[in-house]
Amino acid sequence: MRMAGRRHVRRHTVGIAAALVVTELFLGPSFLRAAEHQASGGCGWIQYGNYNSRKPQSLDDIPQPVRSDLLAHVKARVGAALFENISFAGGQIVDLAALRVVEPDSKNYRWVVPAYNLFFQLRLPGGDAYCASVKLDDKGTILQEIELPAAASDPTKAQLVSREEATAVARTRGVPVAKARIEMRYFRDTDTLEWLFCFHSAEHGSEFSGRCLHVPANDPERCHWSEFWGVY
Repeated sequence: MRMAGRRHVRRHTVGIAAALVVTELFLGPSFLRAAEHQASGGCGWIQYGNYNSRKPQSLDDIPQPVRSDLLAHVKARVGAALFENISFAGGQIVDLAALRVVEPDSKNYRWVVPAYNLFFQLRLPGGDAYCASVKLDDKGTILQEIELPAAASDPTKAQLVSREEATAVARTRGVPVAKARIEMRYFRDTDTLEWLFCFHSAEHGSEFSGRCLHVPANDPERCHWSEFWGVY
């Protein structure tokens, strides 16, 4: 690091947004089961009303042993190949006591406020970059795992294709690449990074719909489609 029968699938999403929610329907001989295929990644800020979180400029702004424990965990998860290509990219540090003073209602949050919301940038083949976040409490315990695959246990997940290579695959699947929004996202249910090629396919008044081609970055031939719709 630098400082049950044949499966038929139909996927739906709502919007091309930071959290791309996809529902899969598995149709077997005698059952119907739904599961979420939800995208994450992209390094999002958490807003706390009038409270302003601190922005770390480097890993030196993260206290020991939180810093060393986190780096050891990330390396053990992603493996040496990916770890060599990630670098610290900022994030948020929240003083929980100060947050309670500025935003008293924060004590009623139905989720644990991360003391650290940290960003790491992965350098991709071809010169692109992907940003992943990890959330920790004030003791350094991980609240939300880093949005990178566990390639240490499956090295094939570290063998990623470039945007250019993924685009070539998308063209063979009929994606209008010039009109598509292209981004890489992480999917927790499959523990994979995927290139997404999303484009509008129909518009009716204020309503729109479209499709996304998912190109797994470590296995581009195993593409799948999802659909989305929304209102302007």
